[in-house]
Amino acid sequence: MINISFYNFLTFVSVFILLLCSCKKEPAPSPQIDYKVYSYTSKIMSEEYLIPIYFPENYDTNKRYPVLYTLDGNTNFLIVAEKVKNAIKNKEIPPHIVVGIGYPNENKRNRDYTPIYVKDDGEGKVADFFRFITTELVRVIENNFAADTGRLNRAITGHSYGGIACLYGMLYHQETFSKFIIGSPSLWYGDNIFFQYEKEYFENNKNLRAKVYIGMGGFEEGWMEPLFLEFTERIKGRNYPDLYIVTKMYPGEDHTSVFPIQMEEGVRYVLK
Repeated sequence: MINISFYNFLTFVSVFILLLCSCKKEPAPSPQIDYKVYSYTSKIMSEEYLIPIYFPENYDTNKRYPVLYTLDGNTNFLIVAEKVKNAIKNKEIPPHIVVGIGYPNENKRNRDYTPIYVKDDGEGKVADFFRFITTELVRVIENNFAADTGRLNRAITGHSYGGIACLYGMLYHQETFSKFIIGSPSLWYGDNIFFQYEKEYFENNKNLRAKVYIGMGGFEEGWMEPLFLEFTERIKGRNYPDLYIVTKMYPGEDHTSVFPIQMEEGVRYVLK
């Protein structure tokens, strides 16, 4: 039996503030969002995760809602939830549940979001992390809350290392997710290994069934823009029949400032 327990709100706020102060890349927290925080211990990862969840206004357990899963849940969840809440209020998207994936103590994103081991950069456990999401967490959410169980109503979002984790999900987990909001992916990771993954995927597949937004700031590190432009043009050029993709550069925005803009525009495009 899978257990999911309720966390004290103030405990999460303390963890949130602590991680925010220790993480240079993350933007400031959003305005107040009503949400609950749960904990879940993954058998696959042997790790406890904090799972903050935003429920739309007038949440009804007799209905079924699309779900947006959000990486870097300690620092990005509130910003993403705010963008979703505003888009629902403006009738740009239907009501959604937002599920964050965070950590109660030490941040393990360098382990969970990276595809291969690179000394000082990452431990390369994203394959295991996605097994945790697809075979454990999604089932927990859909068994305990009014979440739609179809792949067409599951989305995932991530930024930076979280962005390459979502690219991994886009290439290898379309059976679970159909929608991807990807901000400033770290395409330089592992000597640009995602170019290899994309090439191998194309050589073995005739279709990519996904709706995708990918954004990048114009003032990010110098190597980020050319990698972004090359990767996105390459994947657009494959002409997959069921790939719907929007890519956008944001002149004047850096790795931090671009994130809320990416989430606002990505939510409106991908979740509508």
